[in-house]
Amino acid sequence: VQLCRSRRPTEEKMGEKWKVFIYFIGGPRDQTRATLNIDSAKITFGNLLKFKAKMGYSLRDFMYYKKRCGTDIAFLQILDYEEDALRMVEKFQEEKEIRLVVSKSEENDQVEYEITPIKRRRHEEVSEERFHDEDHDVYKLWLHELPQDAENPEFKDDFREDTIKTYREWLRREGLLQDIHAYLDDGTIQEDESGGSNETPTQFPSHARRPKPSQKERVVDKRKIGRGTMKGFAANAKRFKLASEKLNIDFSSTLGGPVGVNYRLFIDEIVLFTRKRTPLIGVTKWADVKQSVKDKIARDIMIRWDLENNDDEKARIWKIAKERYRGWRAQLSSTYKAYDSYHQRMRHKPEDLDIIEWHYLVLYFGTDKFQRISSKNTGNSQQRKTLHLTGSKPFSQVSYEQRDLETGEEPNDLALWKSTRSKEGRWCSEAAEQIYVCTTLFITNPIYVFLIF
Repeated sequence: VQLCRSRRPTEEKMGEKWKVFIYFIGGPRDQTRATLNIDSAKITFGNLLKFKAKMGYSLRDFMYYKKRCGTDIAFLQILDYEEDALRMVEKFQEEKEIRLVVSKSEENDQVEYEITPIKRRRHEEVSEERFHDEDHDVYKLWLHELPQDAENPEFKDDFREDTIKTYREWLRREGLLQDIHAYLDDGTIQEDESGGSNETPTQFPSHARRPKPSQKERVVDKRKIGRGTMKGFAANAKRFKLASEKLNIDFSSTLGGPVGVNYRLFIDEIVLFTRKRTPLIGVTKWADVKQSVKDKIARDIMIRWDLENNDDEKARIWKIAKERYRGWRAQLSSTYKAYDSYHQRMRHKPEDLDIIEWHYLVLYFGTDKFQRISSKNTGNSQQRKTLHLTGSKPFSQVSYEQRDLETGEEPNDLALWKSTRSKEGRWCSEAAEQIYVCTTLFITNPIYVFLIF
């Protein structure tokens, strides 16, 4: 077999969607067939070799395509060289469907094979609808009925790592795992069947993850690319510098949130362990997270920070964990909205998620129940006329920074409103300024305000 890079004719149109049905004979995996929706320009000899190797076959194994003879009869044609692949693509220009056979042994190319008549689609496709045939949480029923014996190691459904392992096993037994893992190889499934462009959307939702540049884009763009966030690194570095196992953290006497020089390190470590412990599979909100997971997060923080082991301190930790977990899921939901199809979403998996988690979330975000909730929340958000300008800094820290250094007294609610809704004398909105003015008038002259309204 020659390993050559296939060159496409320059005059060929790009973007045409073809279907490639692949049948596996005697392979190392359980899957017997797969269906790809792919740009015709990506059907090259090199890509076919790459896919064959990905499925566990060696370069010595055989690959054929079914050459149609009539409406429902075909013969096998060997694919050994670049020219074979070019002839195959040329032959199926009208039908735009190719049927491949990959085998560990040589097949008889004189045998007639039945082939699906044109316009009859009897193959399952790699699509979102396939996975929507059943409730996306049906794996929980399987887990509940799964016997715990030597053949079935203990599968759990509480911590994040456990849910990934359990859900992956269920997908494997259902025969769905391989199709999902195919998205880890960017060259396997290039396009979706809808015909939509796979280009990065020009209008991203505000909190959606931006896709990382491809290897080709990195070569063209010589600018240095950062390594991303490393939550927890700064806290550990500070512990090492101070030769202390635990860091100190203070809390606002008025708002209750973390304050002081270590407030950001404290929040970052809560985020770190919340994302490490809390599952994305099988839960829809913080209230669904099992208490054992929440207790573990609290212990992770308490052994690293100078906190008393009591319910009040745990409640502080869980409050921050709840807010940040909700924000995490909202960010992932925005990433889902940034793309138009299951294929595009799966190919733009957030870097910090397992492909199994992202598959589950893509299905969940597409349910009618979630869409109703999302639409309602979006409508409510659009009704808000006052937005704070403090970014991710909590109000407790803003108030702490504006305290009287001599008395330690923090600003009142009205002063805090102004400092969080205005910057350099400019208000975030007219409504925010009106609220401030009316509240000030009410405090100084309540009768006057009563007459106005």
